[in-house]
Amino acid sequence: MFRSKLPVGKKYAFLTKRAKPRKIASRSPLKFSSQEFDREFGSRYQIIDIHIGDVRLILDLVEGVWKLVEPPISPEELVALEKQRSELDEDNAYLRAKLDILFELVAETTAEAELRRETSKSSQ
Repeated sequence: MFRSKLPVGKKYAFLTKRAKPRKIASRSPLKFSSQEFDREFGSRYQIIDIHIGDVRLILDLVEGVWKLVEPPISPEELVALEKQRSELDEDNAYLRAKLDILFELVAETTAEAELRRETSKSSQ
């Protein structure tokens, strides 16, 4: 009969060594400290802001929209831009009217030329 070399009667025969607790290693190549890692990748929500040039935008978490912290231009510049915009709108309307008149003249000239051609064909 086969005899086992393992002691059957011992209570802790298959007990393994306990491993030491692991240190939490950062998986990021940036090597953040634990406070920075928690702030950047943790579950706490803070103010989300973006700086683009001189403009600072903050995300309003309730409404889900970006809001300007400070306007990028002064009120005087804004008034000047509005005035320039209105002048450009007037110029645009003037040029559209001019284009409409030119299209009508081209259509009229084309129609007259077609009419002359038809009359010359019918008279021959």
